[in-house]
Amino acid sequence: MSDAEWLERAEPTRVAVDEFQFRLKATKTELRQMNADTHGGDCLANQIASGESISSGSTSYGGERINEDGTAERLVGCRVCGAMCTITYSTDLHSAVVEDKPYDAINVAEAPQPNPWMELGTFDDCKAGKVEVPADASALTEPVNLNQEQRQIVKIFSGAAD
Repeated sequence: MSDAEWLERAEPTRVAVDEFQFRLKATKTELRQMNADTHGGDCLANQIASGESISSGSTSYGGERINEDGTAERLVGCRVCGAMCTITYSTDLHSAVVEDKPYDAINVAEAPQPNPWMELGTFDDCKAGKVEVPADASALTEPVNLNQEQRQIVKIFSGAAD
């Protein structure tokens, strides 16, 4: 399905996977518990930074968009913390995505704002560690439209607050 109109927006700052830094802070026991609590969901930030394939442990939203340069992109969310981003990947892997198999990220960009699924998470919500990206891509790690208090209120009303 390539009808992802919601990805139509001003060109976001894209961060190459090797510039997406992640420092794990959770212990192995804590990570196992997070994965169990989310029914097998893996930490999306850890997957991106380690160069692992983005797996079914993350949630894909809507269809993919095929870009003019031959890549494809999709909105992906972390099942552990709710952080959302747009993952760009090679269309050589298109059949793998259509078949819902893991795929490799080329770069990462912020999720479209406002997000049509009302998920307002960014990687500052990461429960497993700390994400660092170049300053011009701060929309990946900082609240975009809401301050911390407003974001907490949204989380409480949606039942996602810790």
